[in-house]
Amino acid sequence: MQTKERDSNFELLRIYSMVLITANHIVNLGVLAKPPGQETLPWLSGGTFNKMLALILTSCGRVGVALFFMISGYFLIKRDTISTRSFWSLLGKVHFYGLTMFLVFCAVHAATGYSDRAHLKQAVRQSIFLPATLWWFASSYMVLLVISPWLNAVVQQMKRKWLLLPILLFVWYFFYQNGTSLPYYNIVRALFFYMIGAVIRLGADRIPRAGALYAVLSLCAWAACTVVSDIGMKVSYKLMADPGKIFIWTRTQFTNGFLIPARAIFLFLFFWCLKIKWRPINWLAGCTFGIYLSHTYLYLRNFLIFDLLKTDRVFLKGTFPVWLVVYVIAIFCAGVVFEQLFKVCAGLLGRVLQIKE
Repeated sequence: MQTKERDSNFELLRIYSMVLITANHIVNLGVLAKPPGQETLPWLSGGTFNKMLALILTSCGRVGVALFFMISGYFLIKRDTISTRSFWSLLGKVHFYGLTMFLVFCAVHAATGYSDRAHLKQAVRQSIFLPATLWWFASSYMVLLVISPWLNAVVQQMKRKWLLLPILLFVWYFFYQNGTSLPYYNIVRALFFYMIGAVIRLGADRIPRAGALYAVLSLCAWAACTVVSDIGMKVSYKLMADPGKIFIWTRTQFTNGFLIPARAIFLFLFFWCLKIKWRPINWLAGCTFGIYLSHTYLYLRNFLIFDLLKTDRVFLKGTFPVWLVVYVIAIFCAGVVFEQLFKVCAGLLGRVLQIKE
């Protein structure tokens, strides 16, 4: 019996989201943060175009994260039970990457002397025993999987008021942005975008796809929100000499509470209108979680961004946008390799367990 091949529109959106997130991590850690041993931000010494590109990418990463949770809500809203297989598979993958990246960390430490013993002991505790703490996205997603049946029940009960629910969610989330430093903020953000994706699925079941018309309207609305966001960046850049004040735009209630959700929703609707089926897209999309885990390992981030990629130095060059594309492609390739290694190890483990049974 052949399984139905997945449509590739949301898989392509998953890939695009990971591109945004990866570029955002490179810029946030390598440009908008102080390199080890330095007192100034690399951002201050860059050219005008590179500075604007860096600021724009700070919000793009948040849009990418929002899209990932929306995709989950869109596909999981129909489930009324917890998928134990998905949960244990995710937990196993997190442990695999925690151990694998720790071994890479040890190899780097042995070859270059990067990090100290205290750092090494901390890496042992977190990477082997509590790997989910290394990645906020992974831990938030695991919580989301556990409570998804209850969330789905809440959304399903509002079927007749499915237009009212997103409005209420938007109002609540907008005012919640004053508490971005509160505990569990990332989980709350995950819940919000999950429920938005679920509501879109309920609406999609009632409204037939209008193809090109919906696609154009969604793309125009997304472009308008993006332009407003980028204009805010440009105005902040011209009016404020202090970079700390410039970055406030990317953390404001208006940006986090309205523009980023709006950009994510309209981009989501645009991809919803597309009709694509291509296996290579689905295959690469299946590696995105591994790409995320492999390049955001807590104890190798500085080595990757500063020692290996030398992002703070490359940012000073006019070719930085080109190098940024090369960096993203390289990180994707490395993530794909690690993901294939995980699949091989998972397959071998499955065979061993079958033999014992």
